[in-house]
Amino acid sequence: MVRQDIIRLSKQTLIYGFGYVIARMINFLLLPFYSHHILPSEYGVISLIYAFIAFLNIIYHYGLESAFLRFYSRSGSDEGHSKKEVFTTVFLSIIVTSFLFSALIWIFSPSLSVFLLKSVEYTRIIRMTAVILLLDALFLIPLALSSHTKQSVGLYIHYPDKCPDQCRSQYLSDTLPRNGN
Repeated sequence: MVRQDIIRLSKQTLIYGFGYVIARMINFLLLPFYSHHILPSEYGVISLIYAFIAFLNIIYHYGLESAFLRFYSRSGSDEGHSKKEVFTTVFLSIIVTSFLFSALIWIFSPSLSVFLLKSVEYTRIIRMTAVILLLDALFLIPLALSSHTKQSVGLYIHYPDKCPDQCRSQYLSDTLPRNGN
């Protein structure tokens, strides 16, 4: 039993570690491009936007991924919450708050551009940042569910009938066929 746990941990570490290393390697390989084709002031804008995204990710996610995993793994026991209810509640919360936060960033993007980057010409970049943050937040809970159930989200896109019942929310259940049907 312990050996199987160690093998499973090793596989997961390799999979997630590989993705992390690849992302860092791509950034490293892009450094010559950045230094030769982008002015230092423009690179400074890119760095500030990355810092802005990192800071706002904390606000967008507000610890909901950890809470989701905690309640999802305990659901169905004596607490009275089904896995479907936990997923739906958390996912709807992320959807509503992410759209709200992104709408605020979009509306106030000229002011944010002046405040952060000292020029209104970067308004479009601030708006793209709002979209990036929105998409990142929308994928947070489905990816956490995928990690928890140890099944790929891509599997459900290509083979929706393989989606286990616990991953269906009330909104997805109308569009995906039930197992065995």
